Amino acid sequence: MTKDELYQLLQSDESYRIERTVSTSNMDKFQEAICAFSNDLPGTGKKGYLLIGVKDNGKISGLKVDDDLMKRISGVRSDGNILPLPIMNTEKVETEDGDVLVMKRPEEVSILREKTITNYPKEALRELLMNACMHRDYQSNTPIRLYQFDDRIEIMNAGGLYGEARPENFPHVNAYRNPIIAEAMKIMKYVNMFNRGVSRVQEHLAENGSQPAIFNIDKLTVFEVVVKDANATELERSCAELRTNLENQDEGYVCAIKRLIFSVKDMESSAKEIQLRMNSARAFMKNILKPAIEMKLVEPLYPDSPHHPKQKYRLTDMGKAMMSMWNKEDKMCNKVK
Repeated sequence: MTKDELYQLLQSDESYRIERTVSTSNMDKFQEAICAFSNDLPGTGKKGYLLIGVKDNGKISGLKVDDDLMKRISGVRSDGNILPLPIMNTEKVETEDGDVLVMKRPEEVSILREKTITNYPKEALRELLMNACMHRDYQSNTPIRLYQFDDRIEIMNAGGLYGEARPENFPHVNAYRNPIIAEAMKIMKYVNMFNRGVSRVQEHLAENGSQPAIFNIDKLTVFEVVVKDANATELERSCAELRTNLENQDEGYVCAIKRLIFSVKDMESSAKEIQLRMNSARAFMKNILKPAIEMKLVEPLYPDSPHHPKQKYRLTDMGKAMMSMWNKEDKMCNKVK
């Protein structure tokens, strides 16, 4: 688990699957939480988390985790007090404010089986990289590129579809730009079967519980594939999508949205109060607050009555997540916070 994933859990209000505690010795509480996650009475099938070293308000307590504590906590699931033996994973996440011990119940596959879903199945990524090497246009000096974002991996190589391959018949029709390289890779066991790469990738992703890979095949000079992070929550995906969209907006507009978020913070404020904190222009409602509401960063207390005399605004979960993300970055629009 990354620090960003931990911070998302700390801000979550899904109390039925997240238990927080600062105690390192309350074994009864730990076992109760593990039993609750294993029984999954709400029937969500989602992963459950026991966060040790976190206060009830979501603040990290400053715990320092050593090997002895790690072993002691990891042994809770198998000390004989919980039957049948539950499946739980334990890991340490280090932050600037202290360590957090995370006990995680894997996602349920069926009543009798569970599994831990990896972010990106290595077999699928390997297949995609082998395909990129095989089908790349080597007349171009553009290297194969692999970009990892918050919620996805993008792989891009020079050269679009080749020969008889067309967007309308992809991936059922294939042609080899580099037949010698393709044959050599097959002989050396880097690839197993010709014309099976895409279907194998989708099979590996499906087995992992991931979304299907997205192939951008309409570009003439490059071939691009996008693989989504299987463990990304809907909130994380929404934040990543919004962040990508904002990258294409005017810098001044993006800075105004950031300043709005940091002006609201954890308060409930009227539009006038927010505008005064921002020292913003008259078009504040139209150009800043309304777009922030449409982006689901801010929400009104009285959504069905926009002109309510006691109308105030607060950050949504998405707004809080974006604030946490922006708060860790260096480029903060001249430290708008």
